[in-house]
Amino acid sequence: MSVEYLREFVVLAEKLNFTSASKALNITQPALSNHIKSLEREFGFVLLERSSSEGARLTKAGRVVYERSERLVRAYEEMVEDARKVQREVSGRIVLQLPRSELCGELIMAVKDFMAHHPNIDVDIRPWCQADSLDEIEAGRIDCGYFGPLVGEHSSLDECGTCRLVPLVQSEFLLFVPKDGPYAKAGSFPVEDLSRFNIAVQANQKNRTWSALVRNVCRSLSVEPSIVQRYGDSVEDMFLNSLGPSDVVLASESSQGMLSFSMLDDRVLVPLDPPVKGVVHAVMREPGKNEALACFVAHLERRWSDRVGAGQAEQL
Repeated sequence: MSVEYLREFVVLAEKLNFTSASKALNITQPALSNHIKSLEREFGFVLLERSSSEGARLTKAGRVVYERSERLVRAYEEMVEDARKVQREVSGRIVLQLPRSELCGELIMAVKDFMAHHPNIDVDIRPWCQADSLDEIEAGRIDCGYFGPLVGEHSSLDECGTCRLVPLVQSEFLLFVPKDGPYAKAGSFPVEDLSRFNIAVQANQKNRTWSALVRNVCRSLSVEPSIVQRYGDSVEDMFLNSLGPSDVVLASESSQGMLSFSMLDDRVLVPLDPPVKGVVHAVMREPGKNEALACFVAHLERRWSDRVGAGQAEQL
């Protein structure tokens, strides 16, 4: 059961008007109506009698739920506030390795919010470097890195026994394809055609994270393209000098602002057909006894839960 739905029911029970309650809650009237119906399905009885002329009226069962919900919501809010006070007292240090801001904007915002709520925790943010985040986590040098979008639900990585994935935000997959090819002209790329192409990843830097991401996505989509390593001192260098005509690059919506994808006039980004949406993840070291890292993991998980609860992430 969603405590947020109970909170919405309390406001509606006090106003007995969907329009007024939805404005007070800053949600749409259809969303409020759906949330109340969800509660009614879960309880197995009607909470309100709806009338176009008289607004809404609590049923006898609805009045009981309203009276108890007030206390329950208040107790929940007090519990969360007490827990947050305890969290603010936690001290320690966590080390993050973040790539370009175009890629990990959601993670950067989450870090900023975390630092505001946990002033006693030292957050060491290191720039992206040639070292791979999976290797850095396994070696104990960092606690968190950027992994990228995955299709479906994932909670572990076969490639890293000491890591786990924490979801951040939903993003649509795109493919970087030749501009004069049929897919650019069609404006989309059929998923089943992926098996006929090479998906390029950078080779002369450690690329376990990139390769693991591509393998995981292909496995989830039930396609078997060739994953090829193309050399380059940077992603831009790889794009300029190493991409072959049959190579495509798997990307996400957040990649569109990167120089790598905007500097070539002979390639374009196109969506998959049917559209494929994945969930961008942070790759985390298991917290163990590190209370600061445990707080950060809980912070990311709560942000994702709030996003899903608010209906901002679609079911995959």
